[in-house]
Amino acid sequence: MSRLAKPKLNTDPINFFICGLLILTLIMKLMESLSFLPTQYVTYALYGVLWLCLGLHVLNNFNSVVYITLIVGSITLFLCTMESMVFSANDKYIWGFDVMSLITFLPHNLFTAMMFTIPGLLVRDYDDFVDTLHSFARIGVAIGALAYASYMFFGKELYYDDMNFAYTMCIMVCTLIATSEKRDSWFIAVGFFCLFIAGTRGPLICTIAAMVLNVILNYRGRKTFVFIFLGILAIVLVQTNILATLLNLLASLLSSIGITNLRIIDFYNEGNLADTSGRNDLQYIITDAISQRPLRGYGVGYDRMVLDGSYVHNIILETVVSFGILFGGIFLASIAVVIIRNLFSRNRALKIIAFIFFTSIILKMFFSTSILNCREFSMFLGLCIGGILKERKDRKSERMIRADFRK
Repeated sequence: MSRLAKPKLNTDPINFFICGLLILTLIMKLMESLSFLPTQYVTYALYGVLWLCLGLHVLNNFNSVVYITLIVGSITLFLCTMESMVFSANDKYIWGFDVMSLITFLPHNLFTAMMFTIPGLLVRDYDDFVDTLHSFARIGVAIGALAYASYMFFGKELYYDDMNFAYTMCIMVCTLIATSEKRDSWFIAVGFFCLFIAGTRGPLICTIAAMVLNVILNYRGRKTFVFIFLGILAIVLVQTNILATLLNLLASLLSSIGITNLRIIDFYNEGNLADTSGRNDLQYIITDAISQRPLRGYGVGYDRMVLDGSYVHNIILETVVSFGILFGGIFLASIAVVIIRNLFSRNRALKIIAFIFFTSIILKMFFSTSILNCREFSMFLGLCIGGILKERKDRKSERMIRADFRK
């Protein structure tokens, strides 16, 4: 991929808004580690900056913001109204209103999840957005690493399964894999090490998948053989039990500097790396429900209604049980088309955005979270849809220019 440019000083504030939301969890983790900070006021200040960025974009692009909001709002109102008419018992998961979630930019139902595609659709310069995201990814890795270093310095115990931190760090690492420049390998290594310490398996799987996909898409010739060799070496290490020895040596080393209770190493030693932590039971209940009503579905949020407030931790099952095989299948197929179209686009920025969307967000939704409360899913879906619309508009403009030139 071509060399990235440094973000401009006049970068569109919507880029800062989206990227700021993406690294927010890492900033919160750093503040949590520095207990002497007035966390409450710093948090207010952070959200104030995000609202300011959003407000500046609205002021500078008022007409386009109103246009996009009206279109998305109209579609959202229509679909949510139809959903509510058919599944009135699910209204809480269709319309439910929460002021605090609105202030802190957290979607929590179908209406807000759909409306949260708007920030992604508001992005106009995709190259500038990717450049900004690349810089924020470096900053995010540095902040996350500093947070963990602060925990150790102040003698605080790290979370055994630091899921929110890990999935946020995963987005940063996958971004750097997709936009890799000189010295980014150090940021990737530090980020991966933080993921290892965090102890959540899903982000590690997503990151490894990003590395593999990056090799498939971007490397040819001799470099391919290097990665094949590394893959074979990894298999040998596992099969000869050398990996277990190395992991336990690493655990001893980390324990000497205050990092104990490493979940990944515990799971490996116990042979439980493939353990689903009870997700199979949840998915069995939802699969059984789908088999009883495959076409119509049960309405959005049904998994929460039968799983005591939990969700099924699987985007396919969540979608099909909510909307049925037909409409759920159309929705999932549409996401696949949007990702593939952008992933193989001639536009470098759109390829990067689709790469990050697939590896760090879509794959994540097979292990954790839900389409109703994942703002990253909504924002990147908006970015990818906007990218397709932009390419169509550009092609149309090119055809018109060529036609005028022939005249």
